[in-house]
Amino acid sequence: MANVAAAKATIPLIFMFFFFFDIAYTPILIAYSLEILPFKVRAKGFSIMVRSTLRVSYFKDADKPHP
Repeated sequence: MANVAAAKATIPLIFMFFFFFDIAYTPILIAYSLEILPFKVRAKGFSIMVRSTLRVSYFKDADKPHP
């Protein structure tokens, strides 16, 4: 391996990237869905977004084998 320091820094940098990515991406899902909906349907649209997100995450996790 040519650069041992770069190899050792890769894993912490990946964790740092995903930490900041999750901080930024998670609120964007809620903020964007509330921003594009008109005021009269905002609550219904938000509940549909939450339910669909929960359903998708359930099926995404259900297909993975657990030890």
